[in-house]
Amino acid sequence: MKSFFLTTMTILLLTAAASAADVMRYRRYTTSDGLLQNNATTFAQDKYGYLWIGSRSGLCRFDGSRFESYNITADGRKIGWVRKIRVDSDGSTLLMKINNQKFVRFDPRKRTLTELKDKLNLGIQAPPPDVLAYTAAGLRIRHRGEEYTISYSGKSITDPFHCENFIDRQGNIWANFDNSVYQISFSDIDFDIYNKVVAKGSTSTMGDVRCIARLRDGTLIIGTKDRELMRYTAEGSYMACLNKEGQWQEEKTEFLETAYNVAEDAHGRLWIGMRTNGVACLDKAFTPAQKLYHYTHAGTPVIPSDQVFDIHLSEKTGLLWIGTWGCGLSVIDTRKPDLHLDNVKDAMLALEHNGMTQVRRICELGDTMAVCTTTGLYLYARNGRLVSHIGDIDISGAIRSGGGLYVGAYSQGAFVADNGKLMPLEIPGLGDCIHTVSKCMDGQLLFINPDRMVLYDTKRGSTRFFDNLYFGRNISFSEGEPLFIGTTVYAGLGSGMLVMDMKNDKPTCTPTIHIRENGATIGIGSTIDICPLVGDFRLPRMVSYAWREKGDSLWHYIAGGNGEISLSWFMPGAHTVEFCSTDAMGIWTNNVTEACFFVVPSWWQWAMIIFVLLAITVMTYLGYKANRPKLIITSDTAVDTAPDIFPSPPDVTPYERQLAQKLVDCVERSMSDPDCGVEQLAKDMGMNRSQLYAHCKDTLDKTPAAFILEIRMKRAMQLIETHQLRISEVAYKIGFTDPKYFAKVFRKRVGVSPSQYAEQRD
Repeated sequence: MKSFFLTTMTILLLTAAASAADVMRYRRYTTSDGLLQNNATTFAQDKYGYLWIGSRSGLCRFDGSRFESYNITADGRKIGWVRKIRVDSDGSTLLMKINNQKFVRFDPRKRTLTELKDKLNLGIQAPPPDVLAYTAAGLRIRHRGEEYTISYSGKSITDPFHCENFIDRQGNIWANFDNSVYQISFSDIDFDIYNKVVAKGSTSTMGDVRCIARLRDGTLIIGTKDRELMRYTAEGSYMACLNKEGQWQEEKTEFLETAYNVAEDAHGRLWIGMRTNGVACLDKAFTPAQKLYHYTHAGTPVIPSDQVFDIHLSEKTGLLWIGTWGCGLSVIDTRKPDLHLDNVKDAMLALEHNGMTQVRRICELGDTMAVCTTTGLYLYARNGRLVSHIGDIDISGAIRSGGGLYVGAYSQGAFVADNGKLMPLEIPGLGDCIHTVSKCMDGQLLFINPDRMVLYDTKRGSTRFFDNLYFGRNISFSEGEPLFIGTTVYAGLGSGMLVMDMKNDKPTCTPTIHIRENGATIGIGSTIDICPLVGDFRLPRMVSYAWREKGDSLWHYIAGGNGEISLSWFMPGAHTVEFCSTDAMGIWTNNVTEACFFVVPSWWQWAMIIFVLLAITVMTYLGYKANRPKLIITSDTAVDTAPDIFPSPPDVTPYERQLAQKLVDCVERSMSDPDCGVEQLAKDMGMNRSQLYAHCKDTLDKTPAAFILEIRMKRAMQLIETHQLRISEVAYKIGFTDPKYFAKVFRKRVGVSPSQYAEQRD
């Protein structure tokens, strides 16, 4: 069904991306990126994956993220004009033809240049003209029967510099063109961009998409900034546009205003929030009795403003939350099937705003409603009660994932909410302006800013970028919230809509990892920068790394960039470390590589170790002597005057244990009383609440309430194990008035229901 949907959308919407063609991506490098010269003369790739680039100024090496110059030998000689490069049979030494027709061997590790007496036949490696050719229009590339062109950047045509172009092991084309070096790659298209609309045989362009909604019958509603509100079938074919009178027509037409969101309630009514024209409701949609109702602030004063920036319909409560720009929130109760739509005043609910004015987005986070505003994040209970207010910045979106609350801001990047505060979340390349944040797949979040989508893995800390480089064309993302259907995302663009399956996790290449510092020696507590190399230069270059000490189960994930990883261990000896990485497309591969590092203490570290061991020994001996009982010998015989009378055995139980036992006794005395709580326990212990809380935290590392619940649950387990009482009787005996609530608490604390626990103890 999914492939049929995408194919149909491609045909019927006349997508910009042709399904048969690959996407071409390219990157342009110049001296500003680290090249020795803008014009290259020759290329080669060694066994580690490094790309070597020759120029008239010498030689440089590319590792996927940076260029390193090799134009001067170890003894200070300049290499000069490099005409051709080939890799020798050892895979790392370079054979080169340089200026004055000399042939030399270059050792990159030692940076030594050895002149060869005999001439070498270095052959020809440039792609054939039918693959790569210079034309008046630009650089022409043919790939899988398709022709692609990269135009000149300037107005005038630049004469092609003499260069031996190259195709590396991943199929990238390296070419000198337009006074720079181009890296060109191809890959299968894994996305579609819909930017055309068909209406009665004519074709028009879809505008800036501001809302995407899916109705219960599977059809899609798409709203654009050009006031168009369009409907498509579940298979993706265009159906109609909604006009100002609330009627569907095949021709393109304008609606009342730009729709920022559309929601369908349980009775089939479509609620439409509009940019500057209030709220509309399409009753009995798609039936002959269809009717459009329009609510503005002037006609329906309970709607605080006509500038509606978002609406959200809670399926659990039936409440329609309306967020306005300037006047906060309002809520409509849509649960009644006979809701009086001519005047919805009776269905409106008042909310506590607490200074809120400009609302950007409303999100549902479990049992909490999150309202994103220009003055922070407001959290409401489902019934509309304000729970908390977090931050004071311009919030654009919020989502829960893995127990954490992640927040996007319009001008300050991403954050994690921690104890009511917003802590910055560093995601390289994300940018500061975030339009939306959505939960994509397990443990992964999708951030969208004006230029790219960023897939962030909260478990691994890794990222994947989807931008102009990835899509091979210039696109921009709109402010509309994306729609997820399974693992497929529908995201609004500045011109059209992107449809992409985010579960594209099968690497097409398993690159090897080269560890430059393999075998290095470090001291205790010191660090070493390990720069792994993944010889996969396909575009986009989004390589991330992970490492762990062999035998560990936990991987430490490090974001891409230059792949620098800091390692340190306390114990001396050899340590074997495993590395893995993503490929250039950001997909994790099974390319585990081992490297060995040696931790050797220096003389002063040995001295420190000996000193610490001696100090521990002395402290242990002194502690033993201080705590050893002393034998008291005295000539005073007064203690023998009553030889048959002795004091009671002394209580040497530690204070903490005495306090814990007293707490248990107090709880047990009042356990069956439902009103037995922290207040009663404090009274029985002869303390106030603050003293009781402090003693419980210091002694038991628990709050008084948690301790009372723990004792009750343990007594419940004991009573259940006797098999003499029903579950309801057990609940009453430990102070619960509701057996169902007791069963819920028991399952949460013990992991099984009371009846299951009883069966296990048979």
